[in-house]
Amino acid sequence: MTSPAHPTTLTGALSGSSTWIAAQPQHGLILTQRIRLTLLVACLSAANPCHAAQPGSGRDLFALPLEDLLSVRISGVGSLTETQWRHKPASVTRITRQDIERSGARSLDELLETYVPGFQVWLKTNGNPMGLRGIISDRNTKMLLLVNGRLMNEHTSLGIISERYLSLLGDIQSIDVTRGPGSSVYGPGAIAGVINIKTLNGDGFEGQDIRVRAGGAEEFYSVELRSGTHFESGGSLFAYYGIDQYKGADHDDAEMQFSLDFTNAINGQSVPAHQPVPFGVTPYNGAHRDLPRHKLHLEYQQDALTAWARYTRGGIARDLSLSSYTNVDPAELLDESFGYQQGTLTLAYQPQVSPDLRLDARLSADVLDIEYGDRNYREDEWMGRLLAHWQAAASHQLSGGVEYSVETFGKKSLGYPHSDPFISNSLTALDSGTWRTDMLSLLLDYQWHLNNLWTLFAGGRSDRHAYTDWMHSPRLGLVYEPDPDNQYKLLLNRSVRRADDDNLREYYLSTGRRDGRTETMNALELAWEHQWAGRHRSLASLFFNDYDLVGWDSSVMQINRIGTLKTLGLELELHWQWQQQSLALMYSYVAEQDFKLDQANSGQFISASVYGYGDDLANWANHSLKLTYTRRLTSAWEGFTSLRYLTGLDGSEAMADYNRIENNNSVSSLPRTDGSGKAYADRAFWTLGLRYNRDDLTLSLHGYNLLGLFDSDWNRRNAFGRSDQYRLEAPAFAVSAGYRF
Repeated sequence: MTSPAHPTTLTGALSGSSTWIAAQPQHGLILTQRIRLTLLVACLSAANPCHAAQPGSGRDLFALPLEDLLSVRISGVGSLTETQWRHKPASVTRITRQDIERSGARSLDELLETYVPGFQVWLKTNGNPMGLRGIISDRNTKMLLLVNGRLMNEHTSLGIISERYLSLLGDIQSIDVTRGPGSSVYGPGAIAGVINIKTLNGDGFEGQDIRVRAGGAEEFYSVELRSGTHFESGGSLFAYYGIDQYKGADHDDAEMQFSLDFTNAINGQSVPAHQPVPFGVTPYNGAHRDLPRHKLHLEYQQDALTAWARYTRGGIARDLSLSSYTNVDPAELLDESFGYQQGTLTLAYQPQVSPDLRLDARLSADVLDIEYGDRNYREDEWMGRLLAHWQAAASHQLSGGVEYSVETFGKKSLGYPHSDPFISNSLTALDSGTWRTDMLSLLLDYQWHLNNLWTLFAGGRSDRHAYTDWMHSPRLGLVYEPDPDNQYKLLLNRSVRRADDDNLREYYLSTGRRDGRTETMNALELAWEHQWAGRHRSLASLFFNDYDLVGWDSSVMQINRIGTLKTLGLELELHWQWQQQSLALMYSYVAEQDFKLDQANSGQFISASVYGYGDDLANWANHSLKLTYTRRLTSAWEGFTSLRYLTGLDGSEAMADYNRIENNNSVSSLPRTDGSGKAYADRAFWTLGLRYNRDDLTLSLHGYNLLGLFDSDWNRRNAFGRSDQYRLEAPAFAVSAGYRF
């Protein structure tokens, strides 16, 4: 937590920053887009660190003591008990309000890709898969997304869908991303990691402001309004509303390409490999049905009581597979997209019963409504939770409690009533009307501060779903701190995940058993954190995962147990912080160690090593290097740049070689290529930003994917599973303006 230019650099103390970045469209320019963007790069480069900063000017956030930031006490971050940030028993990246503003991120995905080591996003027709540490799922079910600690995942088909496809990030105070297993604290599904969004509230934001923003090439327009009020009674109210119209990038700016020549069977049109498809496709990152997207958040606080209500409505246009473009007239596929709306109401009461005892009681209701194709997926959930946090002695803390949730499926959609309610993937003939599931969870966490050198964390969580046996997630963490500048951590975790609720139900109704569709991962991690010169820090983490896999088996066309996977990985971080500038470098490496199938004929796209092709994961870039740099130019001007470089798609190419050589490219769920390997070259995404902040006015200008101005192949984003297919992301820009009243 060293530099305000990087996620783990600042705590919530900086999260209430009132600076904003926004935009206005530019019209009437006769220059081509690429010339305009080239000029943009030149302008941004000229404004970047070549200017001398003025010492001592403005609020010197870069000078905040690192020791103070690392000593901030936190709870609910890797542990239910309270501890200092430096002692947290997990690898966590914190993204602050200032990080969000500096980055100019146009979505949650882009923000996480910028700041989180090893975080990757691929393309997929049913929602872009996101992953950490080599763990990724085409259904986004191996990570959890929370808002203020409340789980927001969908449980039947699409996993993490809400919050992602919105350019509206102005309500977010900070984001904590746990890299690695976390189901002992957060619940089943926290295999790859956990994303916990903390929203602004009336205590952290006071006054009113407006932000307008617009982007070119990847076209969008947005308006955001915020208001924070304190009352004489001591309470506070925060209100936020944002709306965007996200057109996305058309095919000329974000080309779709395949790695195999093919001919459309309907119109006879030939499509050459590694060339822009000669027909229209859905706009890249365009909104669902080209509809406006909304976000509303209200939060009231009074002493120990917090009540918040949240509504988001979004969605995204989706690309289809080579099979679709081969067998269907492309003109009929231009409207393919999916949308969602989610409404959440949460009441939390956290009284300090005594100096040593604090309670945490929560009650929450949630409706998640998804339109996907000609069906809707609606899930209604009630959740209650009661925890007790006890300071048993000066060196002992104990937290524990119970959580219970009930989900109802199959109801008529509220937002998409023309779509038929989704019942089940496999048992439609056996079902009618609504159906329910529930889950009971028991939580326990213990912290023992043995002495000035050693701290022990031990705990676990047990979950019993309606269609599973008890799922147990124990963990053990040991932190050794020989001096304030060094922390050594040994972390042992077991995380669990259950299959989608409809798949669990189908399996139970078919077999009467509850033991077939849950997966576990045993994880070992060794981590070292070092601070020096009071400003700089480095982090190193070596991790090993032993994973019992459950996933889609194309040989039987259902969710099934696949086999066992062992991976080894390394994460390195370096953070430098000076008076007027900061720099962060992040490197991540993941290697497949062993992969075995339970059934030799299982249809999977995890790795081709079991077929004798390569020894790498099929949907992962083995190496990722990320850089962020911030420079204060004057008291009002600030420059920012970020670079994401990914290499090592050997596993993807190996799966393509297997399908081409062994199957003559006949397996449509696997990549189909001409063998050239062009789809698997290195990728890089470069962003430049310039911000002006004086008094109540904030202006900004950002350029994205700028290497594509020189070679569009740098901006390639491959599809999950069918990695032969890719889009070349558009070099783009956004301008913004914000004003605080």
